[in-house]
Amino acid sequence: MQVCSHLKVREFLKGGGTIVVRAFRAQTVEHRCASSLCRANDPQRMSHVNEAITLAQARTWVRAFTNRHSENFSVLTMVLPKALHSDFAAVYAFCRVADDLADETGNTPEARMRSLLLLRAFSQELFISVEEHAGTKSNEVKEGGGADKAKQWPHLFVALSDTIQRHQLTLGLFTDLLDAFMHDQRVRRYETWDQLIAYSAKSANPVGRLVLILGGHRPPREVAENAALFAASDHICTALQLANFWQDPRRDFIERDRIYLPLRDMGRSEEQLGEWMEEETPEARRLYADALRPLVDRTWGMFREGDAIFSTLNPDLHLAVRLFAAGGKAILRKIEAMDYRTLWARPRLGKIGKGLLIARAVLGLRL
Repeated sequence: MQVCSHLKVREFLKGGGTIVVRAFRAQTVEHRCASSLCRANDPQRMSHVNEAITLAQARTWVRAFTNRHSENFSVLTMVLPKALHSDFAAVYAFCRVADDLADETGNTPEARMRSLLLLRAFSQELFISVEEHAGTKSNEVKEGGGADKAKQWPHLFVALSDTIQRHQLTLGLFTDLLDAFMHDQRVRRYETWDQLIAYSAKSANPVGRLVLILGGHRPPREVAENAALFAASDHICTALQLANFWQDPRRDFIERDRIYLPLRDMGRSEEQLGEWMEEETPEARRLYADALRPLVDRTWGMFREGDAIFSTLNPDLHLAVRLFAAGGKAILRKIEAMDYRTLWARPRLGKIGKGLLIARAVLGLRL
């Protein structure tokens, strides 16, 4: 469900269960990272991969890509209908590649601009591929010549376009995710809880909604009775995204120059956070814990609201959604157990903890 982090997804149960799809590492031309992004997006270098790609080849590619870059995807496939494995892999690969384009070019203003350009090109390729798959290429695309340019991610979009068409997935959910990644290039500080909720509505909730649609639940605009189900999904996904923020503020600040803590609501400043990170004192621990505790409590409330999902959720999705939600809840428990010291230490689940979550989900125990 985020099933979603966001699914940004950030990664299923990675470091404790949030889905924020993290940067991938690979050596092939179609998924280079960091310093190789410019070369990987050179159309001349990509021309040789634009031969006709069959759906079977594309599905094999996204499955291999996903298994290679998510140690937990094999667990997820164990609790999902086999017929949906390639579809979930295509959606995951989309999120993973977009996340890398957003985060792996660097942290300078020039790098953020580069990420924006890469994300816009990625978005254009999404629209072109979907239109080509449906046989409805627009005049704008034809005249602009976009469809004739070498594609950067041909296997991904052949597989994803087929998934989108067969399941009638809402294209806006994919563009919302890309909007969130682009937003990250422009906005690096948040002042209020409401700002984070608005960000999560695009960075996390769309993944949960995609999962619901893949599982056979049509969106509320088509089936009004599903409004409560999709709202519960949004609560879980947003809670997962927030749990990820509370889990790892130090890395966000140091490595990405981003603060996903609502500073005004916390009554704290960026300068204070920087000073506290440099020296962990009893007073700093107390002040930070006093500020983070209410945020964790509110996140627990969102998880509780999301629990309503299981009363109407397709049984085929129960285990996967329980695992997603359980991972986020486990992280909140870890944060509480360490007295909210996430500014100095990152809570994470070990293999035993993850195994217990899986066992409890399979046995249908309360998580």
